[in-house]
Formats: sequence, structure tokens, C-alpha cells
Amino acid sequence: MISIKSCSAGKVEVKAAATVLKAEAKVTVKKPYSKSRPSYAKGQVDEVWEAAKQKNGKVYDPNTGEELTWDKAIKPRPWDMGHLPGHEYRTLHEKYMSGKITKEEFLREYKNPKNYQSKSANRSHKYEQK
Repeated sequence: MISIKSCSAGKVEVKAAATVLKAEAKVTVKKPYSKSRPSYAKGQVDEVWEAAKQKNGKVYDPNTGEELTWDKAIKPRPWDMGHLPGHEYRTLHEKYMSGKITKEEFLREYKNPKNYQSKSANRSHKYEQK
């Protein structure tokens, strides 16, 4: 509300009353990795490959039994880093984004080679737990 009052000598007095609105706002903080995945740790891919080797030195897809081969000189690699059951990225990412785990815990789990296996195809999520 504004009130105007005439005063002497041609002066005008203006008084304003302000209404203060209170509102609750949800503060959204953009976190690192909200829309992209972190890079793998140095040596992580090699460690997953080596851990997947059988006694005969060969690597097999754990879901299909297909033998996997890898010539490190050829990019991109012909196999995927698949998370072990119970270690799926979407679950880990949800925990991080919701604040249940810290960024450091998220990265430690993501970069742990023991949470992965070599797969012929992982992008379809066909063999992941639902």
C-alpha cells in the first residue's frame, strides 16, 4: 500500500508499506556426474580383463559363454565393462544423487574393478537385475 500526503512548501511525503511473502523453495544443487559418468580409473579396464581370464588364458562372456578377444591397439574395445549383479550403475547413481552416499563413496564404488565383469554386450542391460 502506498500513501501520498501533501506537506508544506510543495513537498510530498510518500509512505510505502510492503507485504512480505514467505515461500518455501526446494533448493536444487547440481552435482557432478548428474548427467554423465565418471572416467574409469587408470588401469581399471585392464584389471577387469585380466580378472576375467580363465585358467586357459581366455575370457568368456558370463551370460552367453561367447569367447571374447581384445586387441588393445584397436579402438573401441569389442567388449563392455558390465557391472556384477547387485552393483549396477543406475542403483549406485541413485544413491549418490539422493544423498545416501557421498561423491567419494560413489567414485570409490564406480572405480572398483571388483564390481565389473567382461561382457560381449552390456548396453541393452539384458542380463542385469531389475
